[in-house]
Amino acid sequence: MDGDKKRTLKLEYKENPPEMGVLQVRNKRTGQAFVFGVTNLEGKVNGVGAQLASGSFMDKGFQKDYDAAPEDIEFAVLEVVKRDKSPGYDYRTDLKLLAMKWTATGTGRE
Repeated sequence: MDGDKKRTLKLEYKENPPEMGVLQVRNKRTGQAFVFGVTNLEGKVNGVGAQLASGSFMDKGFQKDYDAAPEDIEFAVLEVVKRDKSPGYDYRTDLKLLAMKWTATGTGRE
């Protein structure tokens, strides 16, 4: 990739950063759920989907349920976080606290 193309892509990313917030991955049949606070919602959906499809999800029981009935697994965005205009602001702590809040409400676990 040439330098101009790279600079253009970087600028586009800065001007249109990925949506961030709280994601839930839930088994509709059992109610078991996982909640993630992430800086890239679409990336996390893709990542968890790939883990489940490849058989490498972090929870083996959930993986077994997915393998038996993938249609029972659903992804839901529980909350979207608006970006602060302050350059360099680190959202990870905010997102972790939001995920803990949603976990405490009984919607899932971290």
